[in-house]
Amino acid sequence: MDNQTNKKREVYIRVVFLKLGEIDTLKEKYAADVFFQARWREERFDNKDEIEEDDIVWDEYWSPKLSIENLLNSTLMDVWRLVEKDENGHAYITEKHRINGTFAESLELNEFPFDTQDLTIKVITERSEAEVQLCADKHEISSVNNQSFVDEQEWRLHSAVMTWNVVTAKVYKNRRHKHPALCSACKVTRRPEFFIWNILVVMMFICSLAFATFTVDYKLPQNRLQLTFILLLTTVTFKFVVNQSLPKISYLTYLDKYILTSMTILISICVWHAIVPKLGLDDEDSEEADKIALGVLGAIYLVFHIFFGFWISCASLKKRLNILKEDADYLAKINGKSPKKVAPSDEPNQDLA
Repeated sequence: MDNQTNKKREVYIRVVFLKLGEIDTLKEKYAADVFFQARWREERFDNKDEIEEDDIVWDEYWSPKLSIENLLNSTLMDVWRLVEKDENGHAYITEKHRINGTFAESLELNEFPFDTQDLTIKVITERSEAEVQLCADKHEISSVNNQSFVDEQEWRLHSAVMTWNVVTAKVYKNRRHKHPALCSACKVTRRPEFFIWNILVVMMFICSLAFATFTVDYKLPQNRLQLTFILLLTTVTFKFVVNQSLPKISYLTYLDKYILTSMTILISICVWHAIVPKLGLDDEDSEEADKIALGVLGAIYLVFHIFFGFWISCASLKKRLNILKEDADYLAKINGKSPKKVAPSDEPNQDLA
């Protein structure tokens, strides 16, 4: 075995999202075809001119023992190794993985349905942080194939691939032993048009009809309440439809806030219809109070929609500018590097076609 096991090694990671499949918001997972490679220095190959990978006993050499922590299941998993040398004659072992499977992803749904999600691949090592350091490969940058995206009708895929380091502890091992991991993520933004036209706009029309109940004589609260209750029950149905599209989360999304605020306005109208006949006012004062209530509740409803639209527009614009900046920085980083020439056998599609 390698006699340099006590030496901390740097392992350079590159992740390529070859194909992105369906993104399941309800179950918080996504399908993908992923290629990732890891390379590290192996000095024992420096002085060898001709290297036959088939003759190498890989178990005799150091390995970072990598795996993908958030992999749920896979239909394809291939691993192969080869030895490459840089322009200075330094030898590197390159370990390549091709995985087609389903990956867990903890979705942040505060801004649903105007949300942007990270689709993450978390590469982790069985070795401790005292033995190995995982780094993003600066010579071969992680990337995503924008041309192969199954869920394009519902999501918009961005160009940038972000990487960051984390440290985790294995629950079945001594928690004092930390294991480094490197996360690579591409970004997708949900296309909100379906939810806008089928929920938000329909909800707005339904709640607007509640103000038509003021045309019924205030002396007939039973008729007013009957009409308003029907509209209220319709909004409850819409709330259940939204819940079926989301996991059981403990916070409110943008869509939840809109529906609950609309329900609050409907409930306020119901309460007013119930109490106006009991105020003890004469007919003229009751009609005047009814008109004031209609104006106040209508103004609140109008201001709420203006505020909600302005809030969503500002948040979406800020997020879009940040994503455009990330994409521009990522493309500049790629264009600033001269592409590394590799043999046809190094390409993931050719290796496993």
